[in-house]
Amino acid sequence: MTAHLATMQSVVSRMAGNSAASKAWCVTLVSAVLVLVADKGKPEVAWVAAIPAALFLFLDTYYLSLEKGFRNSYEAFVKKLHDGTLEKKDAFRISPEGCWCRNVWWALKSASVLPFYLSLGALVCAAYFTVLSRPGQVQGAPQAASAQPAAATTPPSSQAAGNQQQAATPDPRPPPPQAGP
Repeated sequence: MTAHLATMQSVVSRMAGNSAASKAWCVTLVSAVLVLVADKGKPEVAWVAAIPAALFLFLDTYYLSLEKGFRNSYEAFVKKLHDGTLEKKDAFRISPEGCWCRNVWWALKSASVLPFYLSLGALVCAAYFTVLSRPGQVQGAPQAASAQPAAATTPPSSQAAGNQQQAATPDPRPPPPQAGP
């Protein structure tokens, strides 16, 4: 009996770990998408960050609903064990109990899913409205004028003119000796 309970506990722990990992991956991917959007200077495609968020919301809800079902199964097993109604067929039956839809609804509105993904959505919207859609924003990171060398701040047409002047100046070195016939 203790082996069965240990197996059920390991399944519940694994589902909780998967739920936490999905949140970590979600934050990583959404952040990466927003950085790419900001780097390319295209705030109109910031909505793409909602795709991994929605997929991980579904995955996180799925793992949490499975965890709830396995906890229900664990509790039912312990109740039967204490009541003395445990049958041989109950031993090593490892499957989630409860209505799947009810478990999913419970998981979706749980304190570890709904506030997390609502906060993530609010942060994406805040990033869009405050950082990404600023008028006059230059692609990439803003550059300080004092940190740049003088050659980098001159217009390309001036640089080309300077290069032509250098090419027109004769070389003061003597020409190499020529081999005669």
